[in-house]
Amino acid sequence: IAWDTDVDVYISEEDEGKLLGLVSPQGSTLAGHYFEKDHSLKRRPMYWVYYESHQPPSYPGMGDTHLEIWLWKWKKAENRPIIFPLQECRLYDVPAMCPAQPEALLSKHYPLGWKAKYSLTAGKTTLNLSIM
Repeated sequence: IAWDTDVDVYISEEDEGKLLGLVSPQGSTLAGHYFEKDHSLKRRPMYWVYYESHQPPSYPGMGDTHLEIWLWKWKKAENRPIIFPLQECRLYDVPAMCPAQPEALLSKHYPLGWKAKYSLTAGKTTLNLSIM
Protein backbone atom coordinates (compact mmCIF):
# COMPACT_ATOMS: atom_id res chain seq x y z
CA ILE A 1 0.00 0.00 0.00
CA ALA A 2 1.65 3.22 -1.14
CA TRP A 3 0.51 5.30 1.86
CA ASP A 4 1.19 2.73 4.56
CA THR A 5 4.30 3.11 6.74
CA ASP A 6 4.39 -0.36 8.26
CA VAL A 7 5.04 -3.92 7.19
CA ASP A 8 2.37 -6.55 7.89
CA VAL A 9 3.48 -10.15 8.44
CA TYR A 10 1.12 -13.06 9.01
CA ILE A 11 1.91 -16.16 11.03
CA SER A 12 -0.21 -19.13 11.96
CA GLU A 13 -1.99 -18.97 15.31
CA GLU A 14 -0.20 -22.22 16.13
CA ASP A 15 3.16 -20.38 15.82
CA GLU A 16 2.36 -17.70 18.41
CA GLY A 17 4.31 -19.64 21.05
CA LYS A 18 7.39 -19.68 18.80
CA LEU A 19 7.13 -15.91 18.36
CA LEU A 20 6.78 -15.32 22.10
CA GLY A 21 9.80 -17.57 22.67
CA LEU A 22 11.90 -14.93 20.86
CA VAL A 23 10.78 -12.11 23.15
CA SER A 24 13.02 -10.87 25.98
CA PRO A 25 12.36 -12.30 29.46
CA GLN A 26 10.88 -8.92 30.43
CA GLY A 27 8.44 -9.32 27.52
CA SER A 28 9.08 -5.92 25.98
CA THR A 29 11.71 -6.44 23.26
CA LEU A 30 12.16 -8.67 20.23
CA ALA A 31 15.70 -8.74 18.83
CA GLY A 32 16.34 -5.42 20.61
CA HIS A 33 13.18 -3.70 19.33
CA TYR A 34 10.17 -2.60 21.39
CA PHE A 35 7.50 -5.34 21.24
CA GLU A 36 3.94 -5.54 22.52
CA LYS A 37 0.57 -7.20 21.98
CA ASP A 38 -2.06 -5.03 20.27
CA HIS A 39 -2.88 -2.06 22.48
CA SER A 40 -6.03 -0.87 20.70
CA LEU A 41 -9.47 -1.14 22.23
CA LYS A 42 -10.22 -3.94 19.76
CA ARG A 43 -7.38 -6.14 21.14
CA ARG A 44 -6.80 -7.56 17.67
CA PRO A 45 -4.85 -10.84 17.29
CA MET A 46 -1.55 -9.13 16.48
CA TYR A 47 1.71 -7.78 17.87
CA TRP A 48 3.61 -4.54 17.23
CA VAL A 49 7.40 -4.31 16.77
CA TYR A 50 9.01 -0.85 16.63
CA TYR A 51 12.50 0.21 15.58
CA GLU A 52 13.08 1.71 19.04
CA SER A 53 14.24 -0.45 21.95
CA HIS A 54 11.67 1.17 24.26
CA GLN A 55 8.13 2.50 23.97
CA PRO A 56 8.23 5.11 21.17
CA PRO A 57 7.32 8.72 22.05
CA SER A 58 4.45 8.86 19.54
CA TYR A 59 2.90 5.68 20.97
CA PRO A 60 0.58 4.01 19.94
CA GLY A 61 2.37 4.37 16.63
CA MET A 62 -0.18 5.71 14.19
CA GLY A 63 1.97 6.74 11.24
CA ASP A 64 5.23 5.42 12.69
CA THR A 65 7.30 2.86 10.84
CA HIS A 66 6.77 -0.47 12.54
CA LEU A 67 6.13 -4.15 11.95
CA GLU A 68 2.74 -5.72 12.61
CA ILE A 69 2.70 -9.47 13.18
CA TRP A 70 -0.83 -10.83 12.67
CA LEU A 71 -2.07 -14.21 13.86
CA TRP A 72 -3.97 -15.72 10.95
CA LYS A 73 -6.77 -18.26 11.34
CA TRP A 74 -5.55 -20.68 8.69
CA LYS A 75 -8.16 -23.28 9.48
CA LYS A 76 -11.12 -21.09 8.47
CA ALA A 77 -12.14 -22.44 5.07
CA GLU A 78 -12.77 -18.99 3.56
CA ASN A 79 -9.24 -17.81 4.49
CA ARG A 80 -7.23 -20.64 2.95
CA PRO A 81 -7.58 -19.64 -0.74
CA ILE A 82 -6.61 -16.05 0.09
CA ILE A 83 -3.28 -17.24 1.49
CA PHE A 84 -2.44 -20.52 -0.26
CA PRO A 85 -0.60 -21.43 -2.31
CA LEU A 86 2.03 -18.89 -1.29
CA GLN A 87 3.81 -17.20 -4.17
CA GLU A 88 7.28 -15.75 -4.50
CA CYS A 89 7.44 -11.96 -4.40
CA ARG A 90 9.81 -9.16 -3.40
CA LEU A 91 9.36 -7.16 -0.21
CA TYR A 92 11.58 -4.07 -0.25
CA ASP A 93 13.67 -5.89 -2.86
CA VAL A 94 14.10 -8.92 -0.57
CA PRO A 95 12.76 -12.31 -1.74
CA ALA A 96 9.69 -13.28 0.29
CA MET A 97 6.65 -15.54 0.19
CA CYS A 98 3.38 -13.66 -0.31
CA PRO A 99 -0.29 -14.66 -0.22
CA ALA A 100 -1.97 -16.14 -3.28
CA GLN A 101 -4.53 -13.29 -3.40
CA PRO A 102 -2.91 -10.17 -1.90
CA GLU A 103 -5.70 -7.83 -3.04
CA ALA A 104 -8.36 -10.07 -1.42
CA LEU A 105 -6.33 -10.06 1.80
CA LEU A 106 -6.08 -6.26 1.74
CA SER A 107 -9.81 -5.95 1.09
CA LYS A 108 -10.52 -8.21 4.08
CA HIS A 109 -8.39 -6.07 6.42
CA TYR A 110 -9.30 -2.68 4.95
CA PRO A 111 -13.06 -2.92 4.35
CA LEU A 112 -13.27 0.85 3.73
CA GLY A 113 -10.93 0.37 0.80
CA TRP A 114 -7.18 -0.10 0.84
CA LYS A 115 -6.59 2.25 -2.08
CA ALA A 116 -7.72 5.15 0.13
CA LYS A 117 -5.63 6.53 2.97
CA TYR A 118 -7.50 7.07 6.20
CA SER A 119 -6.24 7.98 9.66
CA LEU A 120 -7.47 9.29 12.99
CA THR A 121 -6.76 12.97 13.61
CA ALA A 122 -7.89 14.58 16.88
CA GLY A 123 -10.65 12.00 17.20
CA LYS A 124 -12.05 12.65 13.73
CA THR A 125 -11.65 10.44 10.68
CA THR A 126 -9.67 12.04 7.87
CA LEU A 127 -9.98 10.47 4.43
CA ASN A 128 -7.22 11.19 1.92
CA LEU A 129 -7.73 9.52 -1.43
CA SER A 130 -4.69 8.10 -3.15
CA ILE A 131 -4.45 7.52 -6.90
CA MET A 132 -2.86 4.12 -7.46
